[in-house]
Amino acid sequence: MIDDAMGHMYQTQGGDQSKQKLPLYLNDALSIENVAAQRLTTRIGEVTLQDARNQLEHYLQETEEHQNRLRQLIFTVW
Repeated sequence: MIDDAMGHMYQTQGGDQSKQKLPLYLNDALSIENVAAQRLTTRIGEVTLQDARNQLEHYLQETEEHQNRLRQLIFTVW
């Protein structure tokens, strides 16, 4: 069993534990980015100042890029 950064326990099948942990850590990072994207989307709908909305939309775009990169990494190492 290994414990990931979010406190979840996973069964291992031998081998190098650091290689086994990497996809789990990447998945945790993707979960965090998913929550950030949801919150940004909510805030964009609430904000009335156009400058603030533009900045939040920029942050959302960056977050979506992070999500895509993490998905690619997870697929590569899994």
